[in-house]
Amino acid sequence: MRAFLGAVCFLVLAAGVSSAQEIKAADAGAIKAALGAAGPGDTIVIKPGEYNLGGGASTGKDGTKEAPITLRCEGDKGYAKLNLGGQVAFRVKNKFWVFQGIHFNGDRKGTSAAVFLDGPGGGGDVRFTDCKISGSAEHGMKGAKLREKPVNNVVIEFTELFDTGATGFDLVAGDNWALRRCYVHDYGQDGGVTYGIFLKGGGKNGIIEGCIVDGKKKNTTLGISFGGGLTGKQWLPMGADGKLGPEADGGIARNNIVINAADSSYHSNNGANCKFYNNLAWGGDTFQRQASYPKDPVLINNLIGGGVKGASENKNTLAPKKEWFVNPDDCDFRLTDAGKAALVGKGSPIPAEECPTDLFGTKRDPASACIGPVLPDAKESTKWVDRRK
Repeated sequence: MRAFLGAVCFLVLAAGVSSAQEIKAADAGAIKAALGAAGPGDTIVIKPGEYNLGGGASTGKDGTKEAPITLRCEGDKGYAKLNLGGQVAFRVKNKFWVFQGIHFNGDRKGTSAAVFLDGPGGGGDVRFTDCKISGSAEHGMKGAKLREKPVNNVVIEFTELFDTGATGFDLVAGDNWALRRCYVHDYGQDGGVTYGIFLKGGGKNGIIEGCIVDGKKKNTTLGISFGGGLTGKQWLPMGADGKLGPEADGGIARNNIVINAADSSYHSNNGANCKFYNNLAWGGDTFQRQASYPKDPVLINNLIGGGVKGASENKNTLAPKKEWFVNPDDCDFRLTDAGKAALVGKGSPIPAEECPTDLFGTKRDPASACIGPVLPDAKESTKWVDRRK
């Protein structure tokens, strides 16, 4: 069911694409021209630094599964920071693109979405790796789909999102979105009910894993949600029976850390078959279900204090204790000896295909289920690390 993750791992170009070229873009004008001209297999390379593109920018052509189009920062350190304006700062309207080491920075006062994913004929099959997204009066990244034009198969990994007026990742999703090891902070700065990450709008099989969401407790913020604030009925998918489908179907949130949410850390609203495995909440640490389809959501082996409201199934949810972790005030949730004694082997079994690893990708042992996102042999801190610094 989740084989799509391999299908979008297309960072290496197919050997048979003889027309593929490397396009080096040295300034803002060249970047915009390359975005429009690049075709399947092409790689647009930008040196680290800042580039003022003025208004918004967008992709121009589709890549292919075998030969995606890549926009990347040269080398493995630093970022190509694209300063953008307009209501939509950077628009991904095509299929089969890869973005690596790019900082998309919108206008904090006038931008509604720093990155917007849609597509006139349906979009998706896109990957963001080691990127940054910032600067929006509303949302950091917005995904949008229509009933007939889905945006499917999107992977966002090791990406930092910050400095938004409202929600961080506002993903009115298609099917098979995966967010892993992302860091969301300083979102919702203009107040109101905002979310760090949510998947809604009728998407299926979304995964949110190993992410850190810091609400900072500045406003009424929620951390991670399936369903979010709900979607207009005109956009939701219609089933064969003529009835509207759920906001999110088959979503899994696993091994995440939410800290300092002013409201609920984890949340579900009108979802179906959504599951929360081995997550941790620290400060503002509650779970809330609003509306729901039957048997949704399921919580297993989570560290959430402050109450769990509305779960259809709730196994081994414990309130986290400070002495269980190395340095929770600095987001280091590796286990101390006290934590190992309290959590290792104390969880319920979870199907291996639904929660195979911990936050760091270390394989879990179903015979000795550990509660929470981190296994006892973790060596590095759970604090966010920028891999391009």
